[in-house]
Amino acid sequence: TERQTMEDFPRLLHFVGRLREQGFKIAIDDAGAGYSSLQAIARLRPDFVKIDRALVKNLDVNGENRALLGALTEYARQIGATLLAEGFESREELAALIELGIPYGQGFLAGKPADALRGIPRETREFIVRCNARRDRLRMGYAVSIGELAQPGLALEEEASLVVAAQKFARDPGLTSVVVRKEDAVRGLLMRDQLEHVLDLVKAAKLGDLLPSDSVGQWMRTNALCTDENASILEVARQATRRTDIRLEADIVVTRNGGEYIGVVPARTLMEVSATLQERRKRYCDPLTGMPGRVVFEQVGQERLHARGQIAIVRIDVDGLRRLNEVSGFEAGDNLIRELASLVQKVRDTVGGADDLVAHLGGDDFVLVTEPAYVDAVCQEILAGFSVVSPALLPISDVRQSDDSTDVESRRAPRYRLRIAAQTNLKNRFQEIARMFAAVEVLLKELKKHPTAMTAVDALPGLFQERNRRAA
Repeated sequence: TERQTMEDFPRLLHFVGRLREQGFKIAIDDAGAGYSSLQAIARLRPDFVKIDRALVKNLDVNGENRALLGALTEYARQIGATLLAEGFESREELAALIELGIPYGQGFLAGKPADALRGIPRETREFIVRCNARRDRLRMGYAVSIGELAQPGLALEEEASLVVAAQKFARDPGLTSVVVRKEDAVRGLLMRDQLEHVLDLVKAAKLGDLLPSDSVGQWMRTNALCTDENASILEVARQATRRTDIRLEADIVVTRNGGEYIGVVPARTLMEVSATLQERRKRYCDPLTGMPGRVVFEQVGQERLHARGQIAIVRIDVDGLRRLNEVSGFEAGDNLIRELASLVQKVRDTVGGADDLVAHLGGDDFVLVTEPAYVDAVCQEILAGFSVVSPALLPISDVRQSDDSTDVESRRAPRYRLRIAAQTNLKNRFQEIARMFAAVEVLLKELKKHPTAMTAVDALPGLFQERNRRAA
């Protein structure tokens, strides 16, 4: 019995200690199935903890179990234990486990029991890679689209029988809604709670005796929140919180090309991810601009290098910002930094790539991760935009001081100058983003030695100095 097990714990601890001295690793099975298993974790401090299937089932829609597993994951990290989740049978359950940071798992989705190891199906492996990449992006505070959270869900044609939908609900306790569509266009949602009273009464096989011969189109709710797959998570979360008819049990419908159905995102999942994203952004983003910082830059840059694609790092720096702060105050310098951040983001959106990242490394230091094909256009647009923005930010006192100067060239020289250095992997196949960033820093340092040189791309200063003088 559970009581006898607790009374035998001192002897068990002694026995476990002797096993550890001989090099054995200790694992606890079925964690979460009862109070005794949690007690065993606390007292035995195992090397491995196997999470019971009861906590994994429907984890994607069970907020209470996710909260419990989240706490267990943090506790395991503190005591140095490794978690393994048992019995995941759906992609949604697997994705929820990955989001929680549980490193290992076993379940029918990975493969049925067999005498020989056959490996995980390719589709499942690719799904795991995508989920881990998304988790890393969220963990670093990097923005992701709502489409990356979308689950396939269940969709029925508008003319489908209501009995069919009720049978689907009865057979799948984790199903919260049925998307009603006509061909590929979304028409509305049929929520589980609309049929809850029937599901509690009889089995799915007898539902036809209690339901009218209506179609799902006659019962659907047309006020569902539909959003494009490219919409940001934070924007969709703001829309959901403004709606009084959106509950945590509801689903958000994700579409593409103006209405083509893709999948659904549970409102509870959306809110949890949104809260996590904002928390991580506070930790990893610059407080002045709200932009991703060095940690996010290194993460995204390393992912690009591992993908073996073409990559370019554009390093942007304001030369003379310290003097501006000394003469005009830190507020003037902060205004310049915010304007530069806005400018770089605008250039990224207009002439850069869809996956380009702008990061703020602190102070006046910005970096743009892009593709080599966009580098020249990006540099030209940033320089052109800064030439318009910077004079408007020059304080009046600074202008007067410059006008009173007896040196003509000094009067014409700006108090601060933009410098842009870019490094690509076209000539040098970098393996680590840190080495590539170090190379562009050296290039930027050399660039600052030449008063008229403003940009440098994959070259020594002597090779681009004359061209930049003509451009200036």
